[in-house]
Amino acid sequence: IKESTFNGCSSLNELVFNSNMNILEENCFRGVSCPIIFKESCNFSKVENFDIYKNIPVQIEFLKDVSFPEGSIIGSGAMRKTIIHGDLFISTDIPDGLNINYYFHGAFGGCKAPRVYLSKTVSYIGSGAFTGGEIEELYIEDLYHWLSVTSRNAIYPDNITESAKKIFIEGVEAVDIVIPDGITKIGSGAFMGIKSLRTVKSNGTIE
Repeated sequence: IKESTFNGCSSLNELVFNSNMNILEENCFRGVSCPIIFKESCNFSKVENFDIYKNIPVQIEFLKDVSFPEGSIIGSGAMRKTIIHGDLFISTDIPDGLNINYYFHGAFGGCKAPRVYLSKTVSYIGSGAFTGGEIEELYIEDLYHWLSVTSRNAIYPDNITESAKKIFIEGVEAVDIVIPDGITKIGSGAFMGIKSLRTVKSNGTIE
């Protein structure tokens, strides 16, 4: 859906898409106040940033899975306040040449999803990416990778772990964690808000 496709279509009662979408450009729904429904799974290569403070549709709803594969672009506020009934898969890294200030900040703020999967290819998540979100289960693919990127400040897990009711790391619920060999620093917010944690053990020196 190209930029400003439905901009200003304030009389619409409903927008329903029955096929896979892979691009939502900036302001494509600006000024629309009706429900927007995507009935099929969406494998996005680009969702550009929307106005995250105003002109947000009453409801954007995805009835099936939503995926952001490697190389895809997630703009600031891109999926804000969406409802996802299927799984949300995030595998993207920052594409070459993309302005980091444009990328991912507040992208899933207020988003509701039953399951979110973070691949080990993800190396940056903007501030407030999941602020106010409601996630039933968050799956972090690789603990070593997660701790490595947080320690380099390449990832800002602001409210990601805090927004999920259950956290799974490498397929196991985050209850007893052993810090992998080679990790010497744990970055800001790496385990923020994980209420299930009982023990964290390390055999090395941690900063």
